[in-house]
Amino acid sequence: MESVIRDVRDLVPDERQVVESMVGHGLAEDQRILVVVLPSGTEPDDGVKLRAREEFLALCKFGTENRERLGISVEDADLILDEALMSGRAGMID
Repeated sequence: MESVIRDVRDLVPDERQVVESMVGHGLAEDQRILVVVLPSGTEPDDGVKLRAREEFLALCKFGTENRERLGISVEDADLILDEALMSGRAGMID
């Protein structure tokens, strides 16, 4: 297994477009991307799952810290994410 974490702001436009098409919506400059590559037809072992979970939780913590630093409530953050998802989906339809 290999994994890569990249900041959205560091992606060149072509890379960003590919990732946005894979996740189905636009991405914000202050987001990070975690990509895990596994061989086809294999189930990751417990160590791989644990590392992926730890990386995911670290990203969640990063997002929460940014939300709090910016003074955005959980409710407002949910609305912002919903709007971003709808906007990204609408862009994929065009």
